Amino acid sequence: MNILDISYQYLTEFPKVYPRGHPCEGMLIDYTKIEYLNCTHNNFTSLPGGPNGLRNCEILICSGNDLTSLPDCLRMCKMIDCSSNNLTSLPDCLENCEVMDCSCNHLASLPACLEKCEVMDCDNQLV
Repeated sequence: MNILDISYQYLTEFPKVYPRGHPCEGMLIDYTKIEYLNCTHNNFTSLPGGPNGLRNCEILICSGNDLTSLPDCLRMCKMIDCSSNNLTSLPDCLENCEVMDCSCNHLASLPACLEKCEVMDCDNQLV
């Protein structure tokens, strides 16, 4: 599994190369190949790579940032923790998501594609 953990770094931009201590240290990061991304507790306002950036991501932990939206490329995601952000909506492509924590955001509604989600926490919405 292609893993990237950049949690608790207080970054404002996603790194272009793998950080020190990672097995691929110094190599360019191809975000389309990342399967597990933990970028919790940074200062990100968006996720990397544009519309296809995280297309193979199965586990996304992006809580505690300043995200206002999630990309439409998260079709492979089975687990998403996007709690404690500034999300106002979720993409309508999360049909494979089994576990979702979208609590503490600004969501007024959830997309229909999440109706099959097995575990969901969407408490404490600020809308």
